[in-house]
Amino acid sequence: MKQVITGSDYNPKLDKKRLETQMDQIKDFMLRRGNAFARLNLISNETGHPHSSVSAQLRNLRKLGYVIEKKRILCGLWVYRMTGKKTKVKQKPKKYSGIVEWGDDPKRGTYPTGKPIYGNAWPDLAGKKTKMTLEIL
Repeated sequence: MKQVITGSDYNPKLDKKRLETQMDQIKDFMLRRGNAFARLNLISNETGHPHSSVSAQLRNLRKLGYVIEKKRILCGLWVYRMTGKKTKVKQKPKKYSGIVEWGDDPKRGTYPTGKPIYGNAWPDLAGKKTKMTLEIL
């Protein structure tokens, strides 16, 4: 399972199993409800977990890509439902920083990842090293 539970007080040795079990129970409850909305109070009562934990686990399920819909039914009162479909989770681009070594040919060099660079570099970079940050999308 992707790491989605975080926080300054989170200790994986003490909390991981308990919180992942909690998230699985809330996910199973929400999926059993189908298209029906549920208030935090109902989810809390049915799963035995505190309101704040239910709210946090719904956020964690969103981070995992589950679609959690919420709808205001009264001033300050919300209901939630979860579909079994997962959205595509955006991945952060990988960043590499390092020195780029340009060969004698100004059109070739080596990225910080070790992969060769082919393209139009500036002629004054031939035979030099430059610092570069590379973002792979």
